[in-house]
Amino acid sequence: MRWTALLALGLTACLSPTAARAGERLSSDAFSAADGAGAAAWTPFDGSGPVAATPERTPEGNPAVAFRFDMSSLQERAYWDRAVALDLSRFGRIAFWVKAEGDLSAVGHCSLYLRSGAGWYAASFSLPEEGWQRAVIDRGSFTTEDTPQGWNAIDTIRVSFWKGQPRQATIYLGGLEATASDVVVVRNTRAGREAGNYTSEMASTLARAGVEAGTVDDLDVEAGVLTGKHIAIYPLNPRPSDKEMEALEAFIRAGGRVVVCYSLSPRLAALVGVEPLGHQSSEYPGQFARMRFLPGGPPGLPDEAKQDSWNIEKVRPATAGARVIAEWLDTSGKDTGYPAVVLSNTGAYISHVLLGDDPTNKDRLVRALLGHFYPDLWEQMARHALAQVGPVARWAPYADAEAGIRRTAQSAGRLEVIENDLERTRQSQAEAEACLQGKRYPEALELASQVREQLLEAYARCQPAREGEFRAGWCHSGYGVVGLTWDETIRRLKENGFNAIVVNAMRAGIADYQSELLPVRDRVAKEGDQIALAVAAGKKYGVEVHIWKVNWNLSGAPEEFVARMCPASALVGQKGVLG
Repeated sequence: MRWTALLALGLTACLSPTAARAGERLSSDAFSAADGAGAAAWTPFDGSGPVAATPERTPEGNPAVAFRFDMSSLQERAYWDRAVALDLSRFGRIAFWVKAEGDLSAVGHCSLYLRSGAGWYAASFSLPEEGWQRAVIDRGSFTTEDTPQGWNAIDTIRVSFWKGQPRQATIYLGGLEATASDVVVVRNTRAGREAGNYTSEMASTLARAGVEAGTVDDLDVEAGVLTGKHIAIYPLNPRPSDKEMEALEAFIRAGGRVVVCYSLSPRLAALVGVEPLGHQSSEYPGQFARMRFLPGGPPGLPDEAKQDSWNIEKVRPATAGARVIAEWLDTSGKDTGYPAVVLSNTGAYISHVLLGDDPTNKDRLVRALLGHFYPDLWEQMARHALAQVGPVARWAPYADAEAGIRRTAQSAGRLEVIENDLERTRQSQAEAEACLQGKRYPEALELASQVREQLLEAYARCQPAREGEFRAGWCHSGYGVVGLTWDETIRRLKENGFNAIVVNAMRAGIADYQSELLPVRDRVAKEGDQIALAVAAGKKYGVEVHIWKVNWNLSGAPEEFVARMCPASALVGQKGVLG
């Protein structure tokens, strides 16, 4: 379900977005130099050595190029540029093969840069410990430096290896590709980093769900990138331009479908069949704690999905065929009366951004919506899920994970403890394979999730407790888990084998307990000294309570406290001590 083109990365090669057809490949010589000519097209900087041709071949049989460097003679990094002429506006992912030799401690991290006009797109990639590895970078992972002109005008590729230790290494790169898929995530370039975070979260959810998707920009939508695609996902795009909306409306008329989260313009609301009724902030902690899915929705939906949302957009179905398929519940299970997900004939609307909590059920939600709009995706998602029941520890395929857990349990003398767990896992795996062969894909997906959970449980149960082991959970909120008291939270930790909790109870300018040094948050007067409550529960259940503090951050600090600290030279800014 993707279009693939091997980039023709010669000095003057230009790949048009309309050239990408299913299965088409164009020869490349940027990362594939069979002789010295292609390698010589790379310009080294700041003492980096020349790029060399090499007899190495990628797993696909293509030639590669070698980047050799000695970090003991380099100040900051080894890097090289190559001039190109590329239009990548239609493509959502960039992939290439990478292999490393020598002392890998020489490299702190690796970067791929693409220059467009007066700015750069930049992304990191990792090095394999051995052999060839496929690096796949979604466009949503690229950040910008200065002001790039657009993905349709890439004029330079830069490869950078940043200095780690003063050692020598060689990195082989080969087979650079750009891929265009039937499903895209639309990144909002007008809303800054926050929108980018939710774009990345959505791209990660799609990857876990086994959906081949890529990220494109809203400017690409204006230029027609959605032509021929099936589903466009808008994770946080509150103000699409008129030109973008015209392209999106044409996409819907051509049979495309759209999934929209949270903020809505009037035209976008009309497009997904809902009527906006205004913003709704949470009126009490945990008001929007989870989505409950109603009967009659698309196959594969979870019963519930946790989602610790702090506000939503109120909507109601507004077109024929539009209906609520999920509603918001609070932490007590009470129905709030607000729709969480609306399904229409043209798309779906989720009334808040999709967060990273409860990833298993978020995967189910995304799979169900995409499979409903584009049934061809079901087989792809099911096969991916069965292939990815791992990794469990260092084992990925099911057979390796099952055998590895068995060996671990046997060496720990706990094989009898997990024998029944492994038998249930084998049965679930066999049932999942049978469903896959019978084209019952939603059932296969659900069984694959069971296999994954059962393997993880078996692995956890076969681990022996070690004397003096510190088994702690982090709690980012000084007020504990939403909807639970400290007593309930620490009791549950104890019942599940934890012996400690680490609580964030203060920041640089405010405390969530009765402090003699820092201002105390108003919430303490209503809900009590949080350290005292946590420690009391810890003593009751025999769980250690440790406190951690956020430094260099005055978020929530009273203005008068900040004003008092400044003259005392107690604040540190980007340029040093303030005062």
